[in-house]
Amino acid sequence: MDGCKVDIVWRMVAEHLVGESLGKVATSAKVMAKEQEKKYHVFCVYNSDFTNESSVMRLHSALREIGIKCNLYYKPDIYTHLGIYRNNEWKIRPTIYTSHYDVLERKSRVIPTFELISS
Repeated sequence: MDGCKVDIVWRMVAEHLVGESLGKVATSAKVMAKEQEKKYHVFCVYNSDFTNESSVMRLHSALREIGIKCNLYYKPDIYTHLGIYRNNEWKIRPTIYTSHYDVLERKSRVIPTFELISS
């Protein structure tokens, strides 16, 4: 996301994290500084247990409810600590869920990564 939008989205996330809507399902959040060669910022919103699918889905719903409409990718933090990024040597996908918002239908669908591999 470009620099103009990053301020708006970060404010939304921060305000809702300390409030009721996001604060009940997320433990913390951060925004990464944009690297010069990249065209976007990365937001990280954390929950307590990436293996708890219902918790992940509640976090997804909460982000959509506060107005986040960009693509969402759910990457367990352990992957970062283990050095698992895109195009890694082990060919492991760095995300376990993907969500794209359909502006015409005004809804999104969460797709587990394993469904993307098999399709």
